Amino acid sequence: TPTVDIPTGIFTASPAGIVFIDANIGTINLGASTPGTYTITYTISTPCTVSTSQSLTINTTPNPPTPLATYVSRCGPGQVTFGVVQPPGVTIYWYDAPVGGTLLPFPGATVTTNVVSTTHYYAEAVTNGTTCTSLSRTDIIVVVKPIPAITNNILNYTICTGDSIKINLSSTLPTSIFHWTAFSNSGTLTGYSNGSGLSISQKLVNSGSVNDTVTYSVVAVADTCTSDTVKFIVAVKPFFDVIAAPLSQTICSGNSITVNLSSSNPATIFSWTATGNYPGLSGYSNGSGNTISQILSNSGPADGTVTYKIVPNGLGCTGDTVVSTVLIHPLPIPVISGLAILCVGTSGVVYSTQPGMTNYQWAVSGGGTVTAGGTATNNFVTITWNTPGTQSVSVNYHNANGCTAAASTVYPVTVNPMPGTPGSIIGTAVLCQGATGVSYSVVAVANATTYNWTLVPGTAGIITGNTTSITINWSAAFTGTASRTVKGVNNCGTGVA
Repeated sequence: TPTVDIPTGIFTASPAGIVFIDANIGTINLGASTPGTYTITYTISTPCTVSTSQSLTINTTPNPPTPLATYVSRCGPGQVTFGVVQPPGVTIYWYDAPVGGTLLPFPGATVTTNVVSTTHYYAEAVTNGTTCTSLSRTDIIVVVKPIPAITNNILNYTICTGDSIKINLSSTLPTSIFHWTAFSNSGTLTGYSNGSGLSISQKLVNSGSVNDTVTYSVVAVADTCTSDTVKFIVAVKPFFDVIAAPLSQTICSGNSITVNLSSSNPATIFSWTATGNYPGLSGYSNGSGNTISQILSNSGPADGTVTYKIVPNGLGCTGDTVVSTVLIHPLPIPVISGLAILCVGTSGVVYSTQPGMTNYQWAVSGGGTVTAGGTATNNFVTITWNTPGTQSVSVNYHNANGCTAAASTVYPVTVNPMPGTPGSIIGTAVLCQGATGVSYSVVAVANATTYNWTLVPGTAGIITGNTTSITINWSAAFTGTASRTVKGVNNCGTGVA
């Protein structure tokens, strides 16, 4: 604002570009006026018209510096570079406050300095020569971000092959995301891979015979800041399998079975549990070792199955279970039908057993003669019994399952004898005509149950009795010689005299 000695005049400027706040007193709005050189004239018209002029130059005020970036960050304390664009003819000054503050010893538009915490830096532009200063300072914030650190205490793990490793990762910063690379120098270890997330969860398989390891190199990342690498080492125990030979077999009751157990890993230990699906089964049991060797029985009448569940173990790890089964047929029981009691000399006696079998094995005791059948293909035998006493017929065979009875079925036969030959008759040989109650007897005849007494001629008298002793009433009308005969009698018939 100029000093006016004579008021009531008017201020004007040439050329146009000056903005007066008050043209009467010459107050100029520099912020609204266009920079340049002007002639300022003050003119009064009373009492006469006079004017006076003066040259005025308005210099350009520099704009606030344009930042290369308003936000600069780094992870943890350390060196950082930031800056502004420096136009020609302008000098950049740096302060620690938006207004006033302390001038910082940073030369130039680009600054490289060390920071330990988040800090604001303010750039001011000053025109060279005119020393015109930007109306405001440019704020550049330098953010020092925290670096996460992995806080897991357990870094070493041991698992069995086929199990899943689960490592829950933790950090000093709860917003951390974890990234890992997985490495193993073993060609027999599979299932591991690189990845990211909050936990490592992978199923690892070691198909070799020794322990192998996987190393997970893990970093935590939070707001682009990366932690130091932490290595997690997982030891994977080897594969323990079982090869059972055979996996299935069929036997007849009372036979032994053998199941040989082996593994691709020689350190494998085997154990098994045995179960039967039928009440008549016996002989099976749980156990351990390299061979299952047991005698299995089936009391019948139906087939039964024993199931062995074999488990491989080693180094505290359990492999996959393998099942071996045994089908056990019950033994057949031959049944013989035919006469059990008969008389000596009976012929054409047929004994039979179940048809449709093979390899029949007939046996007849010495008192009988086979007259038909009795071969390996016959389910019958025809016998003539020649000798009295206790005799027998026995048979065994192979049924449709190829099983044979543990012992032949023996069918007892009782062969009854004929009566024996009587001895001499004891009694009166010469007597008077018409004698009565005359006793006669004979020593007991072997195998006789009763006795057949006869007189020849029959008119000589009347016999009373059928045991070893009888009486005869001789006829009064008979004289001469009569013969007495006695024969033993039993169920098989009448013997000889």
